[in-house]
Amino acid sequence: MTTRYVNAKTGKTGGKFDTALTPARSITAALKVAVAGDTIVIQDAESYKEGELVIDKPLTLVSSFLLANPLADPTAAGFDPKKLPELTIKSGTRARVLRISGTPATRASAGPVVIKGLRIRGGRSLHTSTEPAQGAGGGIAVVDIDNVTIERCVFTDNQTETAPIGSWPEADRTAFRDAVVDLVGAIFTPTVESFINTLIDTANFALVLAGYPKLAHVSRATILTEVGKAFDAKLGPGRPNHWLAGQAFGGGAATVWASPTFRRCLFRGNSAEGRGAGIAVVGYGWPTLDACLIDGNRSGNVGRRDGGGVGCEVALPGKLPRNLSEIDMVKFLTSKLAAVKAIIGSPLSYISVWDIINYAKWLANPAAPSPPVRGIKAVILDLINARWSEALDHLFYFASTSALSLNKWDAWNADEIKRAQTTAVSISDSTLSKNWCADDGGGLYASVLSRVDISKSKVLQNTADSSGGGLRFSMGSAANVSGCELLGNTAEVNDPSGKLVAGGGGMSARNVDLVIKDTRLGPTAAAIGTDSNVCSDHAGGGFAYQADTEGMLAGIPDLWTAIMVEVFGVRAVSVMINSGCAIVHNGAGFTPRRGAIGSAVKSKGGGVWFVQGIFPDAPKLTLKIDAVATVVSGNIAQTRGYLSKVQPGATIATANDVCIQNLIARQEWTEVNYASLLKAGALDFKA
Repeated sequence: MTTRYVNAKTGKTGGKFDTALTPARSITAALKVAVAGDTIVIQDAESYKEGELVIDKPLTLVSSFLLANPLADPTAAGFDPKKLPELTIKSGTRARVLRISGTPATRASAGPVVIKGLRIRGGRSLHTSTEPAQGAGGGIAVVDIDNVTIERCVFTDNQTETAPIGSWPEADRTAFRDAVVDLVGAIFTPTVESFINTLIDTANFALVLAGYPKLAHVSRATILTEVGKAFDAKLGPGRPNHWLAGQAFGGGAATVWASPTFRRCLFRGNSAEGRGAGIAVVGYGWPTLDACLIDGNRSGNVGRRDGGGVGCEVALPGKLPRNLSEIDMVKFLTSKLAAVKAIIGSPLSYISVWDIINYAKWLANPAAPSPPVRGIKAVILDLINARWSEALDHLFYFASTSALSLNKWDAWNADEIKRAQTTAVSISDSTLSKNWCADDGGGLYASVLSRVDISKSKVLQNTADSSGGGLRFSMGSAANVSGCELLGNTAEVNDPSGKLVAGGGGMSARNVDLVIKDTRLGPTAAAIGTDSNVCSDHAGGGFAYQADTEGMLAGIPDLWTAIMVEVFGVRAVSVMINSGCAIVHNGAGFTPRRGAIGSAVKSKGGGVWFVQGIFPDAPKLTLKIDAVATVVSGNIAQTRGYLSKVQPGATIATANDVCIQNLIARQEWTEVNYASLLKAGALDFKA
């Protein structure tokens, strides 16, 4: 093991650089001669403008400043980053500053690599199809290696840039269309056509007697033609493609199938055209962030714009290419539809004359709850009633869930999923502050089975232009939040479609397990002020939670949910909030300046808002809030005296502190009437 030296002013262009008096002029030169186990010391605080530096062997890269000042803390107020040598890129170029690389085969055994006391600035990582980290990590990317420690470094003014992707190839779109129409043909065979028309004749007797219009006979040829038209209307030629698997994540740094440790690092002023403007987790890695400051980072204007500070996307389909796009997932599904067709059996076993009658009655009065139908039964009932678009949506979900149930391990690795279900990203003694994103999770975003443990950390003054001003968790992920403070975060929801989008000024979650202990959401002052977590005219000023569908992927309704259920195994979720928490003085229906929004209509649950959705595969929610009357108090929701859309005939006086909506049972509770849910002072709800 040799110590080698670098000095921009006194360095040489050749040699071994193995004495303090014979340093290299560039880091590149020192890396070229270094061997496994060496230490490279940068002697000065100059700016090193080089191409992408690559470390692919056990190595330590450290500044002489940190060797002389081992307790120097770049996260401390007043620290001068210019005391650290700056690693950057040549003017006019677009390149990452540093990549630390292993291989999938040597991931656990490679290293150690240690980076200490450096300033990583001005990296410009460009996503290309051949880039080893998919363009992730504008400053540093750690790829396929776990034994890495990055300590007391500063990441600033780094960014990632996503690649143009174009549209779905027409051949792939047409192949998917043909496979879907063929699946409809396998369900609605000539025999099924004849039998259904017989059932329709029988149903019409009952419908006419009850005063409902008769149903027309169905034609298999018409059905196949109309389903094809509906497909083209939903997924027509030239449909834009999108990236799916971590491309251009992590403006400051990214871990790509890696589990390094970041300790006392500052991430400030970075941006990403992907998730995690400050730092991102991509693939099956669970890094540690200890005593870090992640401050003032921003998502880009294009790409997947979640996670202003931190972004996590773990459980990717490890058997598919890492540079995954929507059409790659569609092609996988297309290849599995023949197997789905083989398990259909007799469609006639799925439906009865009473199903046809009840569905026709509901369509005549759709304000009433819809019959609880799904799968092939739902497809057939929609086809009978010429609901082509709805039939296609039901078919997409049936096909997706069936294909994944049968063949998920052709795309995902079972051992990776098992590890993702039990292993967590660790964030401790850190601060996430003043970060911004154009979508979900101003401070942190974790989705796709990403577990996160956050302890003794502060989440302050972050903003999301959608759900989760401070923290956002979704799609089968999980979080333990312990001993934390969430103050002054804002969910300024941009929702032009008018959908039921959660606010969650402090925290927002959907379909995840959460344990929240000894954590404060909101200020000690008994008023809505700068430290209050707030959302715009949406639900959940302090905390918003949904147990519902995960929504559309690649134009296919509820495909994210199909993955969550069939691959990740998420069928039930729980939220536990202990008596050491305080969810106080937050607001739903407020501007970023904490002014009340006039005529608010969606601002329910100033403290907490929970909804149990009616989507057939929505996970069933168990919720417990200890000492709820004191844990959740002093919050304000601007929507008051409203007629419940969940519980027919009920007028809700206030939902300042608590709002729970169970769409399955059609019940709504707030602090006014939640006494029936209390057990020894704890709010105890189970869907």
